[in-house]
Amino acid sequence: MRLTVRARIGVLAGTCLFSAALGGLIWHSATVVQEYTIGADGGAVITERGLSQLFAIDVWYVFTGLILGILLGSLTWALFRRIGWWVALLAAAVGLVAAVVCWQVGVLLGPSGFAARMAAAQPGDKVPVDFTLHTMAALLPWPFGALVPVALYATFERGDTDLVDASE
Repeated sequence: MRLTVRARIGVLAGTCLFSAALGGLIWHSATVVQEYTIGADGGAVITERGLSQLFAIDVWYVFTGLILGILLGSLTWALFRRIGWWVALLAAAVGLVAAVVCWQVGVLLGPSGFAARMAAAQPGDKVPVDFTLHTMAALLPWPFGALVPVALYATFERGDTDLVDASE
């Protein structure tokens, strides 16, 4: 059974959104959020190790993005390989959409509102940092990961390369 173009778009969009949301859950659960400790003088301190671990949030996000990007790129190729070079743009777009969805799911799971939590903290309290990306460059591995299988399949696959009729 061949899927229509609309069905293919639906499968790809649904898989993209579901896997990105699941990736956000995995990213959130795999990351240990570091904490500041409020001192007796009201100052906040974090260990040197904790400070270096602040970027673990970004590292786990990038790792999640590479894996899911490769899987989404493979699906994009499987569904749309006959549309020519447009499949590369579609794979990159799917990767970028998944990156944003995953990011927002992770942020929604929190914690957030670091400044307000710090202001309300008492001496001895531990205040976790916000769960968010520290650099927008962490978004880039998602579309790049999605492009890897497209480039490899396009390079090494042999077979029917006819373009799909848009009326399918």
